[in-house]
Amino acid sequence: MLSKIDDIDLQVVTLQKHCEELGDFPSDETLVAIKNLYLCAIQEAERIKKSPQDIYTIAISVRNLFEINMISLYLKRSDEIINQWYGQLLKDVLDVQEGLILLFSKHGVHNSNLELAREQTINSGLRNGVAKSKPFNIKSIAKKLGWEEDYDAIYKLCSKIVHPSSVKVNLPNAFEKNDEYIGSLVHVAIHYMYLIVEGAKHKSV
Repeated sequence: MLSKIDDIDLQVVTLQKHCEELGDFPSDETLVAIKNLYLCAIQEAERIKKSPQDIYTIAISVRNLFEINMISLYLKRSDEIINQWYGQLLKDVLDVQEGLILLFSKHGVHNSNLELAREQTINSGLRNGVAKSKPFNIKSIAKKLGWEEDYDAIYKLCSKIVHPSSVKVNLPNAFEKNDEYIGSLVHVAIHYMYLIVEGAKHKSV
């Protein structure tokens, strides 16, 4: 019988193989987007392997694996959704740059390097015909795809572990003391890795 880590390894190897096989297809925006999501899933699985007793790391990876599964399924629906995804890439970079510029400015610091980087990002978007898009609403996507109950469960569970919730602040390490919590979270991670791998097997991308 496979251990949890062995099971994660199996999913990682299978997904890595699929990513390699994608190299045989003509590259397009959809293929690149899906492949990058698969590579991100592999990174999340590797984090769990490196920290199998860190419930904080596992909880973040579980949430991210769920989102990767939702987004990968959603992107395969239409070219319009793919265009929105790349538009989010532009907005994400600008949000980080503008957030830092705003914080520095509030405290009287002028950062010309960040402002130059922001201008370069804007110009890059214009050159490539990419318009900023609002980020996906994962809850809305989950509802459209029939995964709303999973969404509610994942976010209820992971938010208590990841954010400074009352239980995390007042009872630190409460969940780590019981291996059942960690083991259950790892099982959830394996479940979503399996779904991602199965989606990779049964789709052209």
